[in-house]
Amino acid sequence: MTTTPKQTFLTTEQFNNALIHHIDQSKPDPLAKNQMMNLRLEWKDDEVVPDDTSQESDCRKMIGRDGDDIASMSGTLTLSSEYISIAIHATCNWRVKIDNRNRDTSIEYTPTTQSIEDSNETPEAPKQFQDEFYFRLGVTASLVPIGDYNKSTEVACTDNQSEGEAKKVDRKEKALNKKLRAGMIKRLRADPLVQKLLVEDASSPILVCEALIQQNGGNECEERVNVNSESVEAIRNAILTRCEDNLDILELLLNMPYLPRKHDESSRGPINCNKEEAVLKSLSARAFLRILEDAMFDACEKEGEEEMLDDLNLSDVGQRYHQTVKKTKY
Repeated sequence: MTTTPKQTFLTTEQFNNALIHHIDQSKPDPLAKNQMMNLRLEWKDDEVVPDDTSQESDCRKMIGRDGDDIASMSGTLTLSSEYISIAIHATCNWRVKIDNRNRDTSIEYTPTTQSIEDSNETPEAPKQFQDEFYFRLGVTASLVPIGDYNKSTEVACTDNQSEGEAKKVDRKEKALNKKLRAGMIKRLRADPLVQKLLVEDASSPILVCEALIQQNGGNECEERVNVNSESVEAIRNAILTRCEDNLDILELLLNMPYLPRKHDESSRGPINCNKEEAVLKSLSARAFLRILEDAMFDACEKEGEEEMLDDLNLSDVGQRYHQTVKKTKY
C-alpha cells in the first residue's frame, strides 16, 4: 500500500506577487524589467498528483514508501508574451519527520563534498532518510494565436482628427503590427532551442531542473541535482531576451512559490513556523542553492573560466556546523 500525498494549492496572485518581489530585489535593467512586467502569469494546480513516471523516479521512491507522511505540490505556471506562452510544469514533494531530538532547523550547510561516483564503498540497500525533498521543473511552449492577444490597437479620434482619418491610421497600425507579429513568429519557429519546446504532447515536458535533497538530522545529507541549460536558454530566447544571461532566468523561475523556501509575501503579519515548516524551508533553500550552483558550474565551463569555480561556495551567514554530503548529478 502506498501513501497518497497531501497536496498544497497555490494561486495566480501569489505568483504575480513573487514576480514583483523578484523585480524589486534583483533590480534588472529597464528593458529586462519591462519584459518581465509585460508577461501574463497564470497558475493552475494539478487536480491529481502526477502518477509515477521515469522522469520522477526519485519522487516515486519517496511516495512509494508505506506509512510515510508525504506532502505534495504540483501544477503549471504559464508565462505569456504577445507571441508565445511558456508553460512551467512544477512538481514538489517532501517528507519531514520530527522526532524528540533537539536540532536546529534554521541552519544552512557547509558541505564536505564526497562524490557518489568516486566513492569506493560497497553498494548497499537504499538508505532510509528522515527528511526528503524532491523538486522538478519541466517546460513546454505554444505560440499565442492572434485572437488570444488582448492588446488593443485601436486609435482614438482627437478633436483635430476625423473618424475617417482615425480609421486610416488604425488600418496602417494593424498592418504594421501584423507584419511585426509575422516576423516574430518566424524568428521563434526558426530558433532551434525554442523549437524543442513547441511539442504537441504537453504531458511530457522537457526538463529545466531538478533536485533531490535527503538528510538525517544534522549528521548526513545526500543530494542529486541537474540543470538543462538548453531549456533555460530556450525560455530566455522565447520571452526574456533582454535578460543578461541564463542564470537570471533560472533565478526568476526558482523564486516562484512552487519552491517553498520563503514565506508568502502576501501574508499579513509574522508567520511562526513550526519545526516541520522550518525543515521544509531549509530543504527547499538547499535545493535552490544547489540548482544555481550547478547552473553556475555549467556556465563557467562553457565560457572556459574554470578559475571562477574556486570562488563558488554554498556557505551563508549563520552556518554553524559541518556535515558529510554526498552529491551527484542525475
